[in-house]
This record gives sequence, C-alpha cells and structure tokens, in this order.
Amino acid sequence: MASKKWGRNITNGCYRPCGAGTAFPPLCGSKSAPKPGVIFQNLKHMKQIIIPSEDLVKEMKPSSEYDEENPYKQYASNGKNIYFNEEDILEGADPETFLFYLGGFAKDKKYCWNGAQRISGADPSSFHALSNTFYKDKNHVYYLMGSLKEADSSTFEACDEGRKINYGCNLLTPYGYGKDANNVFYYDFQGKAKIVRKANPQNFVSLNDGVFGKDDDFVFCGASVLQKVEVESWEKLGGYYSKDKRNVFYYNRIIKEADRDTFEVVIPKDGFSQLAKDKNNRYLNDVVVGESGRDYDRWHKNE
Repeated sequence: MASKKWGRNITNGCYRPCGAGTAFPPLCGSKSAPKPGVIFQNLKHMKQIIIPSEDLVKEMKPSSEYDEENPYKQYASNGKNIYFNEEDILEGADPETFLFYLGGFAKDKKYCWNGAQRISGADPSSFHALSNTFYKDKNHVYYLMGSLKEADSSTFEACDEGRKINYGCNLLTPYGYGKDANNVFYYDFQGKAKIVRKANPQNFVSLNDGVFGKDDDFVFCGASVLQKVEVESWEKLGGYYSKDKRNVFYYNRIIKEADRDTFEVVIPKDGFSQLAKDKNNRYLNDVVVGESGRDYDRWHKNE
C-alpha cells in the first residue's frame, strides 16, 4: 500500500486529504445532456465513473483492494481486516458481514461506521442509507457530521438523492434536503445540517439539485428563503440563478440591476463560476462586471 495518508473520504468525485471546513468546488460543467447517474471524478487523473442513482443507497461488499480513483473500492478487505481509504483499519469490523454505502458509511453485524469512525449506539440491523447525504436506524438520523439530534427517525425521509448538480454535472458530494414530521433539514457539506426555518414538511419538495427546494408558500436556496418571491411563477435558471415574474435571484438575493426578460445564465468553462448576462450587463455571481479588472478577466476567460 502507498504511504499516502488520506483524510475522511468526502466523495465529491475525488479523494484528497481534508479537514474541518474544507470546501470542495464543483469539478466540471457540460453543455450537453448528462448521462444518467452520478459522475465520480478523480482530480489527479480526471477519471470519470458513471454511478447509477440507485447505487447511492445500495449496500456494497468491500473490494479486495483499495482504489483511490473508484468510490466502489473505498473500503477494502484482506479477509482478516477492513480498510477505509487504504490505511485506516476498522477495529472490530467483521469481513464476513461488512457492507458499505458509496457516501462513506458502513455496517456489519455488530457496528456501524462513518468513514473509519465507529458510530456509538447505532443499530446495524436497522441502519440504512436514505440518500447520499442522510442515513438512519430505528433511533437516530445520521449524516457526515454525526447524529442529527433534532430529527425524528421514525418519520424522517430524504427529499432527494443527496448530491449536488452543477450545470448538468452530477457530483458525489453530500448536499441535500431531508424532512420529518416536524422540520425540513438541509446539509451542504459545510458545518452542521440546518433546520430550514419556515419550510412546511407536509408539502416541501426538493428540486433534487442539492440547492433549491420549495413548499406552497416559499422558495428556498439551501436553508435560506428567497426574498419577495412569487412561488407560482418561480423557476430555476441554472447554477444559483432563478427568477419569478418580477425579479431575478442569485442564491436568495434579488439582483436589482438584472433585466428579467433578457437575463440568461452563461455556462462557464471552469464548471463552477456563476456567470450571467442580460441586455444591459454581465454578472459574476450577483455583481455587475465592469469593463476592466479582475472580474472582467474572469468573466471573459470562462465565457
């Protein structure tokens, strides 16, 4: 085995050392229709693996060897031990009954794991994946940062596949909504999952892109409410841009300078910059791009 020491596998399409607060930008963009499933993309070799959506909640047997370029081989067994990310041995794991999920959770007949960390008190007989983001057993709901203490396991369900879509590229990063009888929750791979205030779990739906959701009264970007939005006429445009019959929005904010009728999203060459234009202006995020300067250079570089 190589000497490289990897951190927790956050499968946004790559394996790389990580720590608290690490942010992973989207990796690619596409002007053509994406293939069905999720794209796992390794940064080092730019290797892509198409993952069917149903595999996000499927129980997998460990591979005979670890492969940093293949999420199906993030857990490996030599018959005696289970390894996670090549070097981390799962103490007490039973190779005979060991099963894992592509989001980096696992279980055997006695224990459950988040990466290589044993989950205290988890019940393996009822533990299962709800999406790429959320998991539960008969008592608790789990995600990357641990137990979602505010959630009711008996009524909790995932609202989407739990991964982010950016300009047609599906990434294996834990982003998404879940809900129980009392609350809607959102996780965006940063810090702890948030309760989506004002969201009604009885009629909330996710757009299954890791970013937007709505109920009968509000539209949400992550855990934030879009300002002064008309739900009936609201539509997503691309990236973090959307509009209703009156305004154009970036995240949850109104772009005051935008011309709604001619506003359009520009697919960026780098796959993650947020670019748009209308008859009057060019935009980087929600900022009007001038005729020179760093924003101007970045806009034209990615146009």
